Amino acid sequence: MAARGEAGIGEFLDGLSPRTVGVLAEAGFEMGLLRHLGRTDEGARQVRHIVGQFGRVPWWHRAAHRIRRGFGALAADAGTPAGTGRVAAYWSAALLCAILGLAATLTASVLVARVLGLAVAGAVWIVLVVLLLMAPGTRGREAAVLLALGASAVLLFTAFLNAPQWYLAARGRQVTATVVAPLRSWSHGSPVTYCRVRLPGGAVRRVDRNDRTCASEEGRSVAVVYDPGGRLDPVLGDRASLGRISRPIAAGAGFVLFGTATGAVLATGRRGRGR
Repeated sequence: MAARGEAGIGEFLDGLSPRTVGVLAEAGFEMGLLRHLGRTDEGARQVRHIVGQFGRVPWWHRAAHRIRRGFGALAADAGTPAGTGRVAAYWSAALLCAILGLAATLTASVLVARVLGLAVAGAVWIVLVVLLLMAPGTRGREAAVLLALGASAVLLFTAFLNAPQWYLAARGRQVTATVVAPLRSWSHGSPVTYCRVRLPGGAVRRVDRNDRTCASEEGRSVAVVYDPGGRLDPVLGDRASLGRISRPIAAGAGFVLFGTATGAVLATGRRGRGR
């Protein structure tokens, strides 16, 4: 029985295409291992089952397997100590990614659509997750990575939520507008009232952040900040109040991110001098 199993599985394995052999090898099933396993009839049946399960998988399964292997190799390398230059390169790339991502999030939120700003912020943060998890080993690496990921999340999503207010605080024009008849509509089966104001030029615009008291005070003069370019809806209040809380939060998150990166590089340098 052993001879029949070995002979039969040998012919079966010899008939496999090079592509199938490569897929099996990537899955950890080398030809030598399969030939040894197929020396008995029971083993031969197992080999045929293995080939059926792993040798003819869809292309997207093979791609996912390659990605997992690649990340596994990077993760194994990430835990090994590295020189100051390599650590600095990784953290500099993370800072550059955060800066460019912040700019892209603000641009998308203001010039295109808020939903695109959210998508950009999420995509940038995922890139930062991958980049920082692959960072070389340093003293306190795990704490530094968690701190940097938390700070970058606060920075990006604070920017997404407050991009219109930041833009109006920098480029908007503060004027006195007049509350006009509100716009009434339905949303999710419930009536919704939207405040509107008449700007000095005569244009009637809906306010960005709805204020229910505004809807009941038609004819009242209110301070608003509006975008002369017409990209954004006006906001009730004055320019000094726009982003008064969110900007310090974003600045603090950016400082924490920069400080974490700097600390990781300096820790590597001190470790090298202490050898």
